[in-house]
Amino acid sequence: MNGIYTVKQVNSYIKNMFTQDFMLNRIYVKGEISNCKYHPSGHIYFSLKDESGTIACVMFAGSRAGLSFTLKNGQRVIAFGSVSVYERDGKYQLYAREIKLDGAGELYEKFEALKRELCEMGMFSDEYKQRIPAYVKTVGIVTAQNGAAVRDIINVAKRRNPYVQLILYPALVQGEGAVKSIIRGIRMLEQQGVDVMIVGRGGGSIEELWAFNEEEVARAIFECSVPVISAVGHETDVTIADFVADLRAPTPSAAAELAVYEIRECKKTMSAYEDRIVRAALSQIGLFRTKAERFSMRLKLLHPRHKLYEHRQFTAEMENRIRDIMERRLTQEKHRLALNAERMKRVSPLLKLSSGYSYIRSEEGKNIRSTAQVKRGEKLEIFVSDGKIEAEVHNTETMIDVRASLTDMLRNDYRLTSVKKGCEVGECGACNVIIDGECFNSCIYLGVWAEGKEILTLEGLAGPNGELSDIQQAFIDEAAVQCGFCTPGFIMSAVEILESGKRYSRDELKKLLSGHLCRCTGYENIINAVEKTMNKRLEKAGKE
Repeated sequence: MNGIYTVKQVNSYIKNMFTQDFMLNRIYVKGEISNCKYHPSGHIYFSLKDESGTIACVMFAGSRAGLSFTLKNGQRVIAFGSVSVYERDGKYQLYAREIKLDGAGELYEKFEALKRELCEMGMFSDEYKQRIPAYVKTVGIVTAQNGAAVRDIINVAKRRNPYVQLILYPALVQGEGAVKSIIRGIRMLEQQGVDVMIVGRGGGSIEELWAFNEEEVARAIFECSVPVISAVGHETDVTIADFVADLRAPTPSAAAELAVYEIRECKKTMSAYEDRIVRAALSQIGLFRTKAERFSMRLKLLHPRHKLYEHRQFTAEMENRIRDIMERRLTQEKHRLALNAERMKRVSPLLKLSSGYSYIRSEEGKNIRSTAQVKRGEKLEIFVSDGKIEAEVHNTETMIDVRASLTDMLRNDYRLTSVKKGCEVGECGACNVIIDGECFNSCIYLGVWAEGKEILTLEGLAGPNGELSDIQQAFIDEAAVQCGFCTPGFIMSAVEILESGKRYSRDELKKLLSGHLCRCTGYENIINAVEKTMNKRLEKAGKE
């Protein structure tokens, strides 16, 4: 059959028609960006729309060099290019070679910049949003006096609740003076003390809605002490006021529904509550009536005659029980008294004294239990079975555990706590004491080995009035004392070195003190203190 063509042939023919049309090859198209997608290949696919239609568009990666901004949905732009047919799909589209922002597009960029600024300032944060009251008496409206928005709000409000008072501030919502008018309306209604406020207008272009995108209006809404519902344009229209307001309504009618509660639903709810209260009251009355009847029966059963008889019988039983308990208790206590009396005899001090024991007391009246409690020349009182003996201490001997170290004996028996327990294997030097003029690690020196020997600890270095020795003062002056744990051991080794009366080099001093471990690593200051004290003693001995 003649005159039959393939789809490809038809699409190619139509494309050729578009190509031959001079106007379609160099055309400017104005519209709003929608469905914008950046492809990984670098191509940009989008649509241009206006109030009456839409056209598909593409900008290839090779044409993006002259694009100075990022395409976003909602931008109004002017695109230059050619219209042609994509043969595979049989659809025509605009192949854009240049794109620039339209006047409305510039407004959109301004809108986005202000939106970002106010968002960073926290004006959109939920923490500042006020709760819309559930039941209001007065509603303030800031909108045009003769616009469709105010009629929609009034109609919806009267339908939902005719008892709610509506207060209108007739404001300019577009053009010169609109911003100041809207702000005056917000502040005047705030002074009137309305319960909630609706701020908005009917739909329009971005230019017509621009008053609600101004920073001054946004701040007035944000600072308003009355909850504000924004109702600007249609559901698709978004303004800065919508973000700042406490609640956004898609339309003025929706704003009225959000602000004014439904009186019929409220009456239904109140009626339901009334029914619940009546049912609850009747239920309580029935419950109390039942309780009253039960209490009446109990009162009959609890007549005083019955109670008196029961109490009389109970009293007689308790009297018999008390008598039995008292008799048993008296028997038990007599037996316990006899046992305690016998025990007292056995532990009586007089009995022990008569057995050959004695009681020793100091002049201050303290009980003497240890040799560490007395010193030579101290007066003591010794009590025996037949009297008191006054005595004077000439000498003491201490019994110690043959297994105990000298460290434990000095710390536990004589309370000489300057002797520190460190490693307990003779490596750290914290336990050093001087025995007959020679320094030893007391942790590996048995206490029994010290019998008859003179032992010097840090406590023995103090003067008659408690003043410090020169080596102790040197440790303080040179800041050789840090945590203090190892200090007594270092000082006792230093005493042995200084008592030798020899002059040692710094390296020799380090070697002589090498048997000590300082946890705080304060070795240099310790060497300084010993060296300083050695030099002073040798200088003094040379002068004398």
